[in-house]
Amino acid sequence: MVYTYVLNLDSIIEKNENCHAIIDEQIWHKRLGHAGKDALTQLGLNMSGKICPTCVEGKAIRSSFAINPKRATKIGELIHSDICGPITPCTIDGGRYFQVILDDYSHFVVVKVLKNKNEAESNLKDYLAELERQQNVKVKCFRLDNGGEFSSNNFQQFCRQNGIRLEYSMPYSPKMNGRSEIFGAKH
Repeated sequence: MVYTYVLNLDSIIEKNENCHAIIDEQIWHKRLGHAGKDALTQLGLNMSGKICPTCVEGKAIRSSFAINPKRATKIGELIHSDICGPITPCTIDGGRYFQVILDDYSHFVVVKVLKNKNEAESNLKDYLAELERQQNVKVKCFRLDNGGEFSSNNFQQFCRQNGIRLEYSMPYSPKMNGRSEIFGAKH
Protein backbone atom coordinates (compact mmCIF):
# COMPACT_ATOMS: atom_id res chain seq x y z
CA MET A 1 0.00 0.00 0.00
CA VAL A 2 1.45 3.39 -0.96
CA TYR A 3 0.62 6.60 0.83
CA THR A 4 0.83 9.89 -0.95
CA TYR A 5 1.10 13.21 0.83
CA VAL A 6 0.60 16.57 -0.75
CA LEU A 7 2.54 19.44 0.78
CA ASN A 8 1.74 23.03 0.13
CA LEU A 9 5.25 24.57 0.00
CA ASP A 10 4.01 27.97 -1.10
CA SER A 11 2.91 28.90 2.41
CA ILE A 12 6.27 27.79 3.91
CA ILE A 13 8.32 29.75 1.38
CA GLU A 14 6.18 32.85 1.88
CA LYS A 15 6.66 32.72 5.65
CA ASN A 16 10.45 32.32 5.32
CA GLU A 17 10.70 35.23 2.91
CA ASN A 18 8.71 37.41 5.26
CA CYS A 19 10.97 36.55 8.23
CA HIS A 20 13.85 38.96 8.63
CA ALA A 21 16.49 37.75 11.00
CA ILE A 22 17.61 40.58 13.21
CA ILE A 23 21.03 39.69 14.48
CA ASP A 24 22.76 42.33 16.52
CA GLU A 25 26.48 43.03 16.60
CA GLN A 26 26.92 41.20 19.89
CA ILE A 27 25.76 37.90 18.36
CA TRP A 28 28.09 38.36 15.36
CA HIS A 29 30.91 39.16 17.78
CA LYS A 30 30.30 35.82 19.55
CA ARG A 31 29.78 33.82 16.33
CA LEU A 32 33.08 35.10 14.95
CA GLY A 33 34.99 33.84 17.97
CA HIS A 34 34.80 37.10 19.91
CA ALA A 35 36.34 39.08 17.06
CA GLY A 36 37.79 42.48 17.91
CA LYS A 37 36.27 45.87 17.18
CA ASP A 38 38.40 46.44 14.05
CA ALA A 39 37.37 43.12 12.48
CA LEU A 40 33.69 43.83 13.15
CA THR A 41 34.00 47.35 11.73
CA GLN A 42 35.40 45.87 8.51
CA LEU A 43 32.24 43.76 8.30
CA GLY A 44 30.09 46.85 8.74
CA LEU A 45 29.11 46.10 12.32
CA ASN A 46 29.31 48.74 15.00
CA MET A 47 30.35 47.51 18.45
CA SER A 48 30.90 50.91 20.01
CA GLY A 49 29.69 51.18 23.57
CA LYS A 50 29.05 47.47 23.95
CA ILE A 51 31.09 45.39 26.36
CA CYS A 52 31.44 41.63 26.13
CA PRO A 53 31.87 40.17 29.64
CA THR A 54 33.61 37.07 28.26
CA CYS A 55 36.23 39.19 26.49
CA VAL A 56 36.78 41.26 29.61
CA GLU A 57 37.40 38.10 31.67
CA GLY A 58 39.64 36.62 28.98
CA LYS A 59 41.84 39.70 28.82
CA ALA A 60 42.15 40.00 32.58
CA ILE A 61 45.60 39.52 34.02
CA ARG A 62 46.71 38.77 37.53
CA SER A 63 47.60 41.95 39.33
CA SER A 64 51.30 42.28 39.84
CA PHE A 65 52.89 41.60 43.17
CA ALA A 66 54.32 44.51 45.06
CA ILE A 67 58.05 44.68 44.64
CA ASN A 68 59.65 43.26 47.73
CA PRO A 69 61.80 46.12 49.01
CA LYS A 70 63.36 43.79 51.57
CA ARG A 71 66.38 42.32 49.86
CA ALA A 72 69.28 40.46 51.39
CA THR A 73 72.12 42.69 52.55
CA LYS A 74 74.77 39.97 52.82
CA ILE A 75 75.58 36.50 51.54
CA GLY A 76 73.51 33.71 53.08
CA GLU A 77 70.81 35.98 54.46
CA LEU A 78 68.24 34.67 51.97
CA ILE A 79 68.54 31.57 49.78
CA HIS A 80 65.97 30.72 47.09
CA SER A 81 65.50 27.19 45.80
CA ASP A 82 63.23 25.52 43.30
CA ILE A 83 63.02 22.27 41.37
CA CYS A 84 62.32 22.20 37.64
CA GLY A 85 61.29 19.22 35.57
CA PRO A 86 60.82 16.50 34.63
CA ILE A 87 63.13 17.29 31.74
CA THR A 88 63.17 15.27 28.56
CA PRO A 89 65.27 13.66 27.46
CA CYS A 90 66.84 12.76 30.76
CA THR A 91 70.57 13.21 31.25
CA ILE A 92 73.11 10.47 30.53
CA ASP A 93 73.20 9.42 34.19
CA GLY A 94 69.38 9.40 34.47
CA GLY A 95 68.75 12.91 35.80
CA ARG A 96 65.15 14.00 35.27
CA TYR A 97 65.03 17.20 37.34
CA PHE A 98 67.29 20.09 38.17
CA GLN A 99 67.42 22.15 41.32
CA VAL A 100 68.25 25.85 41.37
CA ILE A 101 69.80 27.24 44.55
CA LEU A 102 70.31 31.01 44.44
CA ASP A 103 71.77 33.46 46.93
CA ASP A 104 69.63 36.61 47.00
CA TYR A 105 72.49 38.99 47.74
CA SER A 106 75.31 37.76 45.49
CA HIS A 107 73.03 36.21 42.82
CA PHE A 108 75.36 33.21 42.92
CA VAL A 109 73.56 30.23 41.40
CA VAL A 110 74.13 26.53 41.95
CA VAL A 111 72.33 24.09 39.66
CA LYS A 112 72.18 20.42 40.65
CA VAL A 113 70.85 17.61 38.47
CA LEU A 114 68.51 15.23 40.32
CA LYS A 115 67.36 11.72 39.48
CA ASN A 116 64.32 12.23 41.70
CA LYS A 117 62.92 15.07 43.79
CA ASN A 118 63.90 13.41 47.07
CA GLU A 119 67.52 14.46 46.49
CA ALA A 120 66.64 18.16 46.79
CA GLU A 121 66.64 18.24 50.58
CA SER A 122 70.14 16.76 50.88
CA ASN A 123 71.41 19.16 48.17
CA LEU A 124 70.18 22.11 50.20
CA LYS A 125 71.86 20.74 53.33
CA ASP A 126 75.11 20.21 51.38
CA TYR A 127 74.93 23.78 50.04
CA LEU A 128 74.41 25.06 53.57
CA ALA A 129 77.47 23.16 54.85
CA GLU A 130 79.60 24.28 51.90
CA LEU A 131 78.64 27.93 52.38
CA GLU A 132 79.51 27.70 56.05
CA ARG A 133 82.90 26.06 55.35
CA GLN A 134 83.99 28.28 52.46
CA GLN A 135 82.49 31.66 53.38
CA ASN A 136 82.08 31.24 57.14
CA VAL A 137 78.44 32.25 56.65
CA LYS A 138 75.33 30.84 58.29
CA VAL A 139 72.16 30.83 56.21
CA LYS A 140 69.35 32.81 57.82
CA CYS A 141 66.37 32.02 55.57
CA PHE A 142 65.34 29.60 52.83
CA ARG A 143 62.61 30.79 50.44
CA LEU A 144 61.02 27.76 48.81
CA ASP A 145 57.96 26.91 46.79
CA ASN A 146 55.26 24.84 48.41
CA GLY A 147 56.46 21.59 46.80
CA GLY A 148 56.51 18.47 48.93
CA GLU A 149 60.25 18.01 48.56
CA PHE A 150 60.98 20.65 51.24
CA SER A 151 58.12 20.03 53.64
CA SER A 152 59.31 16.92 55.47
CA ASN A 153 59.41 17.03 59.26
CA ASN A 154 63.06 16.01 59.14
CA PHE A 155 63.99 19.05 57.01
CA GLN A 156 61.89 21.44 59.11
CA GLN A 157 63.50 20.14 62.29
CA PHE A 158 66.96 20.53 60.72
CA CYS A 159 66.19 24.16 59.89
CA ARG A 160 64.86 24.86 63.40
CA GLN A 161 67.98 23.38 64.99
CA ASN A 162 70.20 25.54 62.77
CA GLY A 163 68.17 28.73 63.24
CA ILE A 164 67.06 28.87 59.61
CA ARG A 165 63.70 30.47 58.88
CA LEU A 166 61.62 28.77 56.18
CA GLU A 167 59.44 30.90 53.89
CA TYR A 168 57.05 29.01 51.65
CA SER A 169 55.31 30.65 48.70
CA MET A 170 51.56 30.35 48.25
CA PRO A 171 50.32 27.60 45.89
CA TYR A 172 50.17 28.65 42.21
CA SER A 173 52.09 31.85 42.96
CA PRO A 174 55.50 31.35 41.36
CA LYS A 175 56.16 35.08 41.60
CA MET A 176 56.57 34.75 45.37
CA ASN A 177 59.68 32.64 44.82
CA GLY A 178 60.42 34.62 41.71
CA ARG A 179 64.19 34.59 41.62
CA SER A 180 64.56 30.82 41.37
CA GLU A 181 61.29 30.29 39.45
CA ILE A 182 62.28 32.76 36.74
CA PHE A 183 65.73 31.19 36.48
CA GLY A 184 64.14 27.79 35.92
CA ALA A 185 61.68 29.14 33.35
CA LYS A 186 64.33 30.90 31.25
CA HIS A 187 66.90 28.13 31.16
